[in-house]
Amino acid sequence: MTPLTFAMEDIIKAEGVDYSQFSSQNKKTIASAAATVTSVKAVLDTPILTDSGALTEESVDIIKRIE
Repeated sequence: MTPLTFAMEDIIKAEGVDYSQFSSQNKKTIASAAATVTSVKAVLDTPILTDSGALTEESVDIIKRIE
């Protein structure tokens, strides 16, 4: 996430905060950062193992979505 955070900071410094005015490449960078954060958040919020040590159904679903 650190490289994406720095990239977003550079974009905001160069183009301001109006997303509609960003270049298409910078919009892709912002979208990539948002997708990465969304994926990480979903993984962190999902129980990985059951009490018996098996993968939970939720974690299997998350793995399929991320792939």
